[in-house]
Amino acid sequence: MDQSIPYDVRKAVESAPSWSEIIDNTDVVITTGRRRHGKSALIYELQEILSKNYSFPKYAWGIPRNKHKFFPDDLHHFQHIENLERYNYSVIALDEIHQIYSARSSVSKTNKWLSQAMTFSGQRNQILLLATLNNALIDVNTFRITNPILIYKRIGKLQANAERSATKEFTKNAQKEWERIPHGKKGSPERAVESSLSYVVSDEYIGWKYNELPSWWSDNASEMSRIDNDKFVSSIDVDTEDWINFYYKILDGMNKELISGMAGKNKKQFSVDTSILRQKMNVIIKIIEAYTKLE
Repeated sequence: MDQSIPYDVRKAVESAPSWSEIIDNTDVVITTGRRRHGKSALIYELQEILSKNYSFPKYAWGIPRNKHKFFPDDLHHFQHIENLERYNYSVIALDEIHQIYSARSSVSKTNKWLSQAMTFSGQRNQILLLATLNNALIDVNTFRITNPILIYKRIGKLQANAERSATKEFTKNAQKEWERIPHGKKGSPERAVESSLSYVVSDEYIGWKYNELPSWWSDNASEMSRIDNDKFVSSIDVDTEDWINFYYKILDGMNKELISGMAGKNKKQFSVDTSILRQKMNVIIKIIEAYTKLE
């Protein structure tokens, strides 16, 4: 490993357990980090490793159909998160999962499906591999029930401060660890080195791990693993203003869904959905306030 990496990190990587020893065949794995720092490549590498280890088929969510050619033939694609429950005994990649929360029509429905899918994935013998900009919008009960494995790529300070309380301590510790690793611009040797490192928090292991690229990876796959469907907001940068605008878009979508829901006829169900929606809106408001203070 590159000599610019601190000696204790290099030694930790050398002695770290394998991915198969860390990740069980019913685990939920959440990878967090800044854009363009290797989250997508990591979850697909893990998928490749775990699929071979457990003889599970591979599935991927949200890749546009005209981009499937950049992914391996044995990777099965699906577009609707509700279909997760169909794929028992499988390894499922859910890249850029945070974009679900900005889709107006999915705030109360798709989010509910995702939370349920994560909760019951163990019973279905599914390994769920999620990649997201941060964990703040994932339902807190999901963390309590699934006890997910957290993997951190390089984290920005704003991301660390905006995390939910259930993971904030782990995120801040990981962010401090990442501050010790040299940071490089896209395409630089330093960026290649840092993209090959991951900081893991699990019951089995806490510390640094080395990761490679999937055997089939390409620049096209790297670009196309990001959802470009019109119903999702475009990928955003990590600048404070962009983060604030991103969360305002989500809040705007929630407000419009709340207003449109008032015309519904099922008042009992509307009351339940409204309560859940308002809770999520309060979370968004707190995140916006936190970013505004840091700006």
